[in-house]
Amino acid sequence: MLVKKYWVVAVTLGLTIAAAPAAAFEWKSGWGQGVSEYSVSDGNQNELYIACPNYDGYVTAYAVIQGVEFSSEGQGFDVIVDGERYSNPFNTECRVCADIFQGFWEELRRANRLRIAADGLEANLPVRGASEALPALDDPAFSCHTEW
Repeated sequence: MLVKKYWVVAVTLGLTIAAAPAAAFEWKSGWGQGVSEYSVSDGNQNELYIACPNYDGYVTAYAVIQGVEFSSEGQGFDVIVDGERYSNPFNTECRVCADIFQGFWEELRRANRLRIAADGLEANLPVRGASEALPALDDPAFSCHTEW
């Protein structure tokens, strides 16, 4: 049920972003129902949505690549930041995974190039506004909890 709630929000954000002018494709942040939300779309059936519960639960993410949906809670997807491939970086259910996520998050905030990939599909996503939308690890607004 929780996954469906996040997906509805992700689809809603995606539709909102897709309706915006091309120049507006940049990272967005928001908050709703106890969840900090971060998203980016290219307006062409490619997007990334990250959900960070503020109280209970751990980070989850969803990607749409060429119109095909992927979840970090399922088979996962890769995120490629400036050529560095992170395999399902939102899976934080082990100590090493949680450490990787933190490094990934900081790299994502500073990205010059961003790609998402799964099942042989890949797409570029905008990086504009990432450092403003995604809080730093030491920022009190950072709520992307990990298992460890």
